[in-house]
Amino acid sequence: LTLCICWSLTSSFQTWFLREAARRYRFDMDRNLRQVDDLISYLLPEIQSLRELARTQSLRCRVAIAEGRIDDAIEITGQQFALARHVGQDDFLISNLVGIAIAGIAWNDALYLVQHRETPNLYWALATMPRPLVDLRHSMAVERQFAYEQLKVLREVDETPRPPGYWQDFVDRLLTQLGYLASEFQLPLFKEKPELVRAAIVTYIAAAYPGAKEYLITECRLPSEQVDAYPTAQVVFLALVRFYDQWRDEHFKWMYTPFHQARTDTGFRRVDSDFRAASRRYGWCSQPAQLLLPAVLAARTAEVRCEQTIALLQTVEAVRMYAAANEGRLPPSLDALPVPAPLEPFTGEPVEYEFSADHAILSGHPLPGMQYRL
Repeated sequence: LTLCICWSLTSSFQTWFLREAARRYRFDMDRNLRQVDDLISYLLPEIQSLRELARTQSLRCRVAIAEGRIDDAIEITGQQFALARHVGQDDFLISNLVGIAIAGIAWNDALYLVQHRETPNLYWALATMPRPLVDLRHSMAVERQFAYEQLKVLREVDETPRPPGYWQDFVDRLLTQLGYLASEFQLPLFKEKPELVRAAIVTYIAAAYPGAKEYLITECRLPSEQVDAYPTAQVVFLALVRFYDQWRDEHFKWMYTPFHQARTDTGFRRVDSDFRAASRRYGWCSQPAQLLLPAVLAARTAEVRCEQTIALLQTVEAVRMYAAANEGRLPPSLDALPVPAPLEPFTGEPVEYEFSADHAILSGHPLPGMQYRL
């Protein structure tokens, strides 16, 4: 998909382009992020346009259902899920979250669609969908390097001894790149009083030095005489990037473990508390990590929540399949289904099923503040 196609979709709503887009495997905006100076201020108007497109598509789907045009409604729903998948292939985490929101719109429409008496069973169609539908791993790989793409000067920090003059120049270059963050974090001081900002950085280095020194010696196991020989700024910035790298990886590595396994692991449950404890111990050198690390767990939960809704929908279709072969009766349990019961991504087990004489309830695993029940 190209940007011009995205714009034409939202302006003239050409259905030919929608069909063509849904057939594509890849969505690539060719952003070339490594050449961007101010990554945090990168604008994404086309992604918001695609969210609006999904809402318009939802209206078309509901109208098609109301008019009995079931084939059209199925096609539109498929385009919606394809759009969610495509947006999830973008470089930015926020784009992935928009993709998950679009999948939610498609799911709501599908719940109406499968209630229509003319709708064929969609169990096997849902089985063909990629898992996860919206995969965060690419955008998380971009997020993992965010600090070094936004503050490129940090790439130079290592154990190589450098004279105090180098670090004075380092701070000057860092100030320029920090200025890009000013509007994002509402720090008007960067624009109004640059001389005070430099003084604040110098004060920060002095305040961070004791904790940074302890971190390098205790956690990184650098010889104390080596750390003592470094200029104060080098100790602070070396500890800053080492601390950031350590806890960034502690958070990100759990992205590659099935969620139903990770959530019950002691190490996973302790990551946030251990991070907060280390931040308190080593003080100011931990601040960039606290500021710039994304909410990895919240993003992963959104990804898995999307998978949960699809599992619920596919289970509905498995129940419908049983009912079609058994004079409209509901299965007494999911073990009676004629096809495999989809797995709940939060537990690795089938969706919870409560059977009564004339109705049944499907329940997703409870999430913070919410639970899906059909």
